[in-house]
Amino acid sequence: MKRLSLPFLALASIALLGLAGHLAITHVQVISDVRATVVPVVSGLPALERRYALLSEQVELSELQAALRVGSHEERVRVYVLPEQFDIDRLVALFDVFSLAIPRSEDIASMSAVEFGTPQSAGDGLESMPIRVTFTANERGAEELMRFFRFAGVLTVADTLSQSEMSALLVGIEETTPAGIVPMEQFLSTDLLAYAQDSKPIEERLRRSFMEGDGSSIIQQLLASPVLRDARAFLGGPAGSLIAQQKLWPMPMITVEELRAVPGRAPGWHTLSFVLHTYRRL
Repeated sequence: MKRLSLPFLALASIALLGLAGHLAITHVQVISDVRATVVPVVSGLPALERRYALLSEQVELSELQAALRVGSHEERVRVYVLPEQFDIDRLVALFDVFSLAIPRSEDIASMSAVEFGTPQSAGDGLESMPIRVTFTANERGAEELMRFFRFAGVLTVADTLSQSEMSALLVGIEETTPAGIVPMEQFLSTDLLAYAQDSKPIEERLRRSFMEGDGSSIIQQLLASPVLRDARAFLGGPAGSLIAQQKLWPMPMITVEELRAVPGRAPGWHTLSFVLHTYRRL
C-alpha cells in the first residue's frame, strides 16, 4: 500500500481547515439572519397577544350588549317602523306635527289635507301605500321637510350611516383605538331622537373614550357629519319635541317618490307637492 507524502497531507489538512472555517462562517451568518428575523417577531408577540386578548374581550362585551338591545330594537321596528298593518291614525298624527308647528314657523306657511292612496306590492315581502300632501314653504322650510322624511323609519344613530360608512368607521377605530370599539358600538346603538335632543353628554362620553391617539380625529369627523348635524337640527328642535310628546317615535318608514315645486306668490316661496310611500310587512 502506497503511503501518502507529508506535503500532500499538509495541503489536504489546510484545505479541510479552510472548508471548516467557511462552514463555520456560514453557520454563524445563518444564525445571525435567523436572530434578526425571529427576535423582533418574538419580542412583538406579547403586544400582539395583549391586543388579541383586548379585542376578544371587546367583541364579547359588544356581542353581549348587542344581544340585550337587539330584541327591543327589533320589536320597535316591527311595531312602529314596518308594522303588519298600516296605522293611519299614527300617520295622520305624524303629519299633524307640522300643523301644530306651522303657526310658530317662519319657513312653512301651510299644509294641505293628507290623502292616502291604494296599497300596492313593493316586493321583498312589503306593501306600500302612497301618500299625497302639499306644503307652502320657502327654501329653509323645504329643507326641514326633507329632513323629516329622511329620518322617518330611522331608530338609532347607526341607522343614519350606510354600510360602507359603518365598515370604514369600525375598521378605523380597530386600527387606531381598539379599546374604543365598545364605546363606539354603544354610541351607534343610541336612540337617534334621544341623542338629538340631548347630544352634548352623549358626545362628551364618547370623546372621553378617545382622548388619545388618532381615534379622536375619527370621532370629530363622525360628530361633524352632515347627517348627524341635520338630526340635531331637526329632531333636537320643535318638531322633534312634538314627535316625542305625541309618542310618535320611531316614525314609520316613509320615502319620497315624487316632488313637484311650483313658485308661490311671494318671492322665495314655493308650493311643494309630495307623493310619498309608507310601508307594511306582509
